[in-house]
Amino acid sequence: MKRTLTDAAIRAFAPPATGRIEIADGACRCLELRVTANGAKSFAFRYRVRGSRRTERITLGPYPDLSLRDARIKADKLRGQCCRKKPGCTQTRSIGAELRGAG
Repeated sequence: MKRTLTDAAIRAFAPPATGRIEIADGACRCLELRVTANGAKSFAFRYRVRGSRRTERITLGPYPDLSLRDARIKADKLRGQCCRKKPGCTQTRSIGAELRGAG
């Protein structure tokens, strides 16, 4: 599912009966909101590994501890790092860990 996320929309998302749902942000490529059955909401950065069909996901942080604005900023930084890497993007996970630690 893809739509432009807003704080009001994020607060209004009801948890699924089972499992989780993932909503891609239409305003920020590679950013998605994950909503679990217990109601937990978190932001993740999803990208495709160059040279393969496999996708990877890096959790950026829980909502509302991480605001939508800050999640978009972190996703933009990660996307920039991925674009500069050679095929495989091997350092992306360590970059994601650094961004999670950064305010």
